[in-house]
Amino acid sequence: MSDIFSRIEHSRTADEVVQQIESLILEGVLRTGDRLPGERELARQFDVSRPILRDALKA
Repeated sequence: MSDIFSRIEHSRTADEVVQQIESLILEGVLRTGDRLPGERELARQFDVSRPILRDALKA
Protein backbone atom coordinates (compact mmCIF):
# COMPACT_ATOMS: atom_id res chain seq x y z
CA MET A 1 0.00 0.00 0.00
CA SER A 2 1.42 3.36 -0.96
CA ASP A 3 1.52 6.36 1.35
CA ILE A 4 -1.45 8.66 0.87
CA PHE A 5 -0.34 11.46 3.18
CA SER A 6 2.17 14.12 2.28
CA ARG A 7 4.92 14.89 4.70
CA ILE A 8 4.29 18.06 6.66
CA GLU A 9 7.18 20.48 6.67
CA HIS A 10 7.78 21.79 10.18
CA SER A 11 9.38 24.95 8.83
CA ARG A 12 5.96 26.14 7.70
CA THR A 13 4.70 26.05 11.28
CA ALA A 14 7.82 27.84 12.50
CA ASP A 15 7.32 30.42 9.75
CA GLU A 16 3.78 31.04 11.00
CA VAL A 17 5.09 31.66 14.51
CA VAL A 18 7.66 34.12 13.13
CA GLN A 19 4.97 35.92 11.13
CA GLN A 20 2.75 36.29 14.21
CA ILE A 21 5.59 37.69 16.31
CA GLU A 22 6.59 40.08 13.50
CA SER A 23 2.98 41.28 13.23
CA LEU A 24 2.82 41.95 16.97
CA ILE A 25 6.01 44.00 16.72
CA LEU A 26 4.77 45.98 13.72
CA GLU A 27 1.43 46.65 15.43
CA GLY A 28 3.21 47.95 18.52
CA VAL A 29 1.86 45.21 20.77
CA LEU A 30 5.43 44.03 21.42
CA ARG A 31 8.02 46.73 21.99
CA THR A 32 11.76 46.88 22.45
CA GLY A 33 12.64 45.48 25.86
CA ASP A 34 9.40 43.51 26.29
CA ARG A 35 9.97 40.02 27.62
CA LEU A 36 8.28 37.14 25.91
CA PRO A 37 6.69 34.44 28.06
CA GLY A 38 8.86 31.43 28.85
CA GLU A 39 9.40 28.80 26.19
CA ARG A 40 6.86 26.37 27.62
CA GLU A 41 4.14 29.03 27.95
CA LEU A 42 4.85 30.49 24.51
CA ALA A 43 4.65 27.03 22.92
CA ARG A 44 1.33 26.49 24.70
CA GLN A 45 -0.07 29.80 23.46
CA PHE A 46 0.98 29.09 19.88
CA ASP A 47 -0.09 25.44 20.25
CA VAL A 48 3.19 24.20 18.82
CA SER A 49 5.91 21.92 20.13
CA ARG A 50 8.91 23.44 21.85
CA PRO A 51 11.31 22.35 19.07
CA ILE A 52 9.11 24.17 16.53
CA LEU A 53 9.12 27.25 18.75
CA ARG A 54 12.91 27.10 19.07
CA ASP A 55 13.23 26.98 15.29
CA ALA A 56 11.00 30.03 15.00
CA LEU A 57 12.94 32.00 17.60
CA LYS A 58 16.21 31.30 15.77
CA ALA A 59 14.90 33.22 12.75
